[in-house]
Amino acid sequence: MKSYYLLILSTLLFSSSAYPEIYKWVDENGRTHFSDKPNQNAKLKTTAKDLKKTKTNRQAATQSLLPNNEKITTKIENGYRIKAQNLFLQSKFPELNTLLANIENSYKNNEISEHQYISAFSAFDIEGTDIETILNSWLKTSPSIYQPYLAKGIFEFEKGWDIRGNKYFDDTNIKDIQKFGRILSSSKENLQIAMHMKTNVLAIHHYLLKNAISLSDKENIPLIFNQALKSNMDSYYLHESYLRSKTPKWGGSFEELSELSTQILKKSKTFKKLKPLAGYIAKEAGDLSALKDAYQNSIDFYTQALKYGDSPSVFYKRGKSYYWSKSYQLAIKDITSAIEINPEDPKYYYWRAKAQLNQGNQNLAVKDLNTAVQLNPYDKKSKKVRSKILKKIRQENYAINQKNEARNKITKLSERIEKDPYNDELLHNRSKAYFETKELEQALTDIKKAIRVNPNEYEYYRLIDYILFESRRLDEIISYWKQYIGRNPEDGRAYSEMAGTYSQKGDLHSAMKYSKISADLGNADGFYAYKKFKEILGTKITD
Repeated sequence: MKSYYLLILSTLLFSSSAYPEIYKWVDENGRTHFSDKPNQNAKLKTTAKDLKKTKTNRQAATQSLLPNNEKITTKIENGYRIKAQNLFLQSKFPELNTLLANIENSYKNNEISEHQYISAFSAFDIEGTDIETILNSWLKTSPSIYQPYLAKGIFEFEKGWDIRGNKYFDDTNIKDIQKFGRILSSSKENLQIAMHMKTNVLAIHHYLLKNAISLSDKENIPLIFNQALKSNMDSYYLHESYLRSKTPKWGGSFEELSELSTQILKKSKTFKKLKPLAGYIAKEAGDLSALKDAYQNSIDFYTQALKYGDSPSVFYKRGKSYYWSKSYQLAIKDITSAIEINPEDPKYYYWRAKAQLNQGNQNLAVKDLNTAVQLNPYDKKSKKVRSKILKKIRQENYAINQKNEARNKITKLSERIEKDPYNDELLHNRSKAYFETKELEQALTDIKKAIRVNPNEYEYYRLIDYILFESRRLDEIISYWKQYIGRNPEDGRAYSEMAGTYSQKGDLHSAMKYSKISADLGNADGFYAYKKFKEILGTKITD
């Protein structure tokens, strides 16, 4: 098992210079050691072959992921997160206090999963100018119970990370780092107050541990973790956070991460729900590969991580890698698996919506975005994408309605034309209807016949201009306008239209010539076109 972890870790090294080197050495007793610190007998372990060894049979892996049921519905309306959020936003604090106490009891009585439990407290991971005001009102109303202090600690923790962003420390603005530190310090204070009021609440321990890791409080991280385990020995989220603290990017080492992963695998024999965390190192390798846009590698690593058990975050991350690899159906499948385990995380619905949209499933995408906004009313990204989709759907529906109306017109006009086949107005109207339905040949046949019947009607020539332009038949358009001008030489509109067609052909001198005639005949469009062509050709305009 240890060799497996170290193989993954060596791949992490090979993938990124941000991680320290891993060394292999054998001590005087013949024991093999691995470390990120060199020893006098150490040899660098990482090679290109190590990376290749971690590859899986991708074709076999993707075959096992093909969806069996695309219509998966998830009921979140009665979920704890939405209930808590609604009560909070409505400032119904007594009801909210009762609900949060019920959530705590439901988790301890194994009535809800740990994923559902932690998601419920994500109700306070929201943005908005009024959120702090509501929190302060709640604290004034209920100063002697832990719930509002916990909620404010969660809000401040997430707010701090929103300000800091996900960049590495060295790439982050120093002012943002300082503000991040101040906000997380305030978060810590509120969480500690909540802890003094009630010591065995998993959510408090969870956020205190995340806070300590975020502030690189190395001395207190193990203390908080071990204290939390006294009342939450089998907590998935506590162990996951502690694993994160052992990664090099959070000040740990590969050796520590390997040792802890091995310990968790052993512990999972007693606490089954911890087993997916045995694949944490593979998950980290997947994360690093995804950061470098190496999505096929990240898919392989996430697939290895999932061999230890289902994890909503790993399903979600592999789904995103499939998305960026343009394997949208597999992305939908994976993110749906994440939703089945943890149905109250808005980002799952957002990314499934994006995959649905790329599959052409606009209505399903809107449904997912509605759910994302329901879970987080301040979700600007989901609202923006939803607005664009709804606008597109309205436009498409309008086009369909227009087309249907045009088809109805064609049917009615055809009945009348059958009785009066040389009625140029009827032919012109049916030609317009055919043009709206993109039946261009039928449209062209009708308008040609209308022109033969009545060769002096300007609008008929305009319509044949539009129809012929669809296939760029510019010479035919010019021919028809010359035909019309031959019969109506004083109509300045026709010269302006012909000037426009010459412009499309790239013949600007002819375009200027006919726009000049149009302008001389008093046509305003011709006058402005003539000015434009004169400027383009570099000739000074004279009044």
